[in-house]
Amino acid sequence: MIKFYYLSGSPFAWRVWLALEHKAIPYQKIDLSFSDGDLSAPEYLSISPRGKVPAIVHENECFVESSVILEYLDEKFTESKNVLFPSRTLARARVRQLINEVDLYLDLVSRKLMNAVFFTRQENWDPLRIIEASNRVSEELATINRRCDLFFGEQLTAADFTIFPIVKLIERLGKLAETVGGEVILGDRIEKRVSELENLPIFQKTWPPHWIEK
Repeated sequence: MIKFYYLSGSPFAWRVWLALEHKAIPYQKIDLSFSDGDLSAPEYLSISPRGKVPAIVHENECFVESSVILEYLDEKFTESKNVLFPSRTLARARVRQLINEVDLYLDLVSRKLMNAVFFTRQENWDPLRIIEASNRVSEELATINRRCDLFFGEQLTAADFTIFPIVKLIERLGKLAETVGGEVILGDRIEKRVSELENLPIFQKTWPPHWIEK
């Protein structure tokens, strides 16, 4: 059985959780706490040397980086009818492209917004910093939104499990940014896709435990 190391609210850990459920792979979820120092504990660093989530252990091998884990799960557990990466070369490349765009661009700007609102005391918030970060997030989302038809199809893929968690996190950030004049624009196509996914059972089942509102 896979040991899955998880941190509530991490879009990357959520991505892997969705993949495990989608492929119906048996797993043991091990919840980690940032505030309790679990990510820097020697035992965890022996699994994830950079102290990041997610991580999995399978057949005495450790794997980190969510995109790599998704590839591993799809290639290792081929008996599942549910795939993460399409068999057609072009469609598979599009899924990988979306993952890279999220990991290399959207995540970078969303972290700036996260630092400005989540990891800064509210009395020290800088409205200009928050507004600028909100605008950059909106710009990256717009780039993806214009090409949604390339990335998403009728069947669920790793592209869906990549975009959904980070958009739900961005929505939470956007609500805070709005209080000082910031605005995050998801884009009509992204908003429609995420709305469609939100009510599916695996998305409901894997909702971050500490997120009360939906």
